Amino acid sequence: LMSSGDAELVAAAVGREAGVDEARGAIRPEGKAEAIQQLRAAGRVVGMLGDGINDAPALAAADVGIAMGTGTDIAMETAGVTLMRPDPRLVAGAIDASRATFRKIKQNLFWAFIYNVIGIPLAAFGYLSPALAGAAMAMSSVSVVTNSLRLRGFRPPRDAGAILHPPLAERVREYAYLAAVALVALAVGAAALYLARPEHGHASSAPLGQMNHGAS
Repeated sequence: LMSSGDAELVAAAVGREAGVDEARGAIRPEGKAEAIQQLRAAGRVVGMLGDGINDAPALAAADVGIAMGTGTDIAMETAGVTLMRPDPRLVAGAIDASRATFRKIKQNLFWAFIYNVIGIPLAAFGYLSPALAGAAMAMSSVSVVTNSLRLRGFRPPRDAGAILHPPLAERVREYAYLAAVALVALAVGAAALYLARPEHGHASSAPLGQMNHGAS
């Protein structure tokens, strides 16, 4: 849906060129806000893209307001998202970037809590050594930081359909990384348990005891 303050013929021509389903012209600022409120009342999640002063009421009324970086200051202050370039096609990339960031936040919360969820009961029953606790805290930090750094490789989707249905290769890489982090965490935990074994400590101190006995 495109709502414009220009004449209806101009809005219709621009709408056909842009490929929107419905184009409305001669709409006042309050009319744009009313249209968004009607859509929200019908249960729709509404995003508004605008760059002018007369778009500010509609940007504030929408669930997500998106302003152009070359637009007016009041539009950018009212909107929740500002596109760096005046290209409406960047909206799909902005939505995908926000989804990717939100996924990372949820994954990082999982990695931050899973070590504590596993470690606290083990420590309460006396099964968690200081070496294993230190390794778990280190792996928690490494997991969160490396997972966040993967956002540096983010690439905007080729079309809006890729947002709802990501390519299979991208999903495979996501799950492969999570599985790799889990395996590394298990390996570090196993190594910490092995190094904390009493037999290992006795074996390492035996030569020193034998040397002291021989010297006496």
